[in-house]
Amino acid sequence: MTSTRRSYMLAKCKAKHEYNNDQKERLHYLATQCPQSIWREILNKIKRLKSSTISHDQIFEHFENLYSNSDGFSNDDVEEDISNIDDDINVEELDCEVIIEEVKKANSALKSDRSCGIDHLIPEMFIESSEIIAPSLCTIFKYMYSNNVYSSLLNCRRE
Repeated sequence: MTSTRRSYMLAKCKAKHEYNNDQKERLHYLATQCPQSIWREILNKIKRLKSSTISHDQIFEHFENLYSNSDGFSNDDVEEDISNIDDDINVEELDCEVIIEEVKKANSALKSDRSCGIDHLIPEMFIESSEIIAPSLCTIFKYMYSNNVYSSLLNCRRE
């Protein structure tokens, strides 16, 4: 089992290395032989990143609906589980209050060019609008943690 996993990881690493080398060669060729095409690619990438069909009003409405929808954050199983936990457990880092800077830092750590999550929101939206939405997200997190209310969607994973 271990040797199979090791060979898979080595093959994966080799394929990734070859792909990266091919991309480097392609970019070098474009930069030296066809500089106009490389700038065209760069500008197209920038245009794709800047062209957003989501308005600020839609973002605000989405988070307002999330915050005001009482079923979105209810989970009876969580409350039952919490009532069965020993009160002796105390992790100081988990008991700290969520602050806006922490939310902004988490937003900026997101990787762009990733697919959306179960909420159909792309990471670029959080990265680019972090200054605007961080206070609202912080309020939502504080409400969730203080009232022990969690969305059942937090347990969902796409396969």
